[in-house]
Amino acid sequence: MTSLIPKLRKVVFVGLAFLCSLLLLEGVCQIIYQVREPVKQALGLPLLQDLDIYEQEDPARPGTLLLKPGLTLTFNQLIQSKTERGRHLTVKILNRLANTYQLDGDDVMLRINRHGFKGPEIDSAHTKVRILTLGDSCTFGTLLGRLAYPRVLERELNKTQSSVEVINAGIEGIAPQHLLPRLSDYRKLKPEITTLYIGWNALFTYGGAGPQLATTWLLRNLSMQIQMAWLGPSAYAESLYQKPKIPAPDSPEVKSYEDYVPGFLADVLQIIQGMQAGGSQVTLITLPGLYQVNQAPGKSDLQKGHLPEFTQNPYVFAKMTQRYNRDLRTIAENMDLNLVDLDLWSQTALVPRSRFFNDSIHLTAEGQEKIGKYLATQLTPLIEKISAKHSLQKSH
Repeated sequence: MTSLIPKLRKVVFVGLAFLCSLLLLEGVCQIIYQVREPVKQALGLPLLQDLDIYEQEDPARPGTLLLKPGLTLTFNQLIQSKTERGRHLTVKILNRLANTYQLDGDDVMLRINRHGFKGPEIDSAHTKVRILTLGDSCTFGTLLGRLAYPRVLERELNKTQSSVEVINAGIEGIAPQHLLPRLSDYRKLKPEITTLYIGWNALFTYGGAGPQLATTWLLRNLSMQIQMAWLGPSAYAESLYQKPKIPAPDSPEVKSYEDYVPGFLADVLQIIQGMQAGGSQVTLITLPGLYQVNQAPGKSDLQKGHLPEFTQNPYVFAKMTQRYNRDLRTIAENMDLNLVDLDLWSQTALVPRSRFFNDSIHLTAEGQEKIGKYLATQLTPLIEKISAKHSLQKSH
């Protein structure tokens, strides 16, 4: 018995030393996570890399992505730009658009107004009910600008509501945290309604069951950076599409996400509160994805979909999306916000799903059109209420 005591002490000592090492590593990673962008800025390193021809870094806020104000691009210019950057998947989509909509090389595809938003110039007199659509590439929409859902939404509303203006504030590749530095800019636009359709990039980048440790973030980020440096950004993106997908609805990996809570919900809440502080009525939009928890993916779904680097199971990504959408519904209920449940609607409106998705999250032009039309029906009562209020104020 006495001989076991030294051994137990040794085991306890090794265990404590290992635990202290992990805690120290986590502390170091937390510091790296917090100072990563200031250090890059101090060293003169680019905070944003591999920018597209229509993108730029905000000179006033390093690390914040903007669209280039006043830029207009034709089909040929976009094809050339995407080809030079190795964006082969986007080139395929552009060519499909050209065939479907009989586009010529000189046809204008993308127009950015002088304020840096995709679409027409903003009405400086603000004579119409203004809707600001905040989001990522799903809101930025197809590169044929008139087919993006914000433009479809505006056209549909103005068939019956002749006084609606929609500003497309979508930017490719952003997560909720990237909207926070620009909240003051968005408030200056004084939108009566703000729609928030965002979350995919955060799920891809920061997803993971359980607490989100900085160590996990650092190791995952390091792995991604090594792969991107080795393959190049475009080839790395394609590798995610080509990665084998193994559907397993009952796997332990899926079960580990039963209690998943997205770590970026606080950012979503801050965006809501920031826009409400400017007098805007916020509408939350749930995320419709290619993969569903209650639906087995077909062969075409598996071929065209893509997954985060940390899983090969489509059901894992579907479960993460389901949990995030659940949280959006809860937030809308608790804060008495308008909610457009695109996820629920899509289960009967986007069938078969592979017809309406270019990949796991991006809708085809046809899918974008359907979303725009549906959003118009859902926002009409709110717009009528706001218009009536404005009319009453003018009469007094």
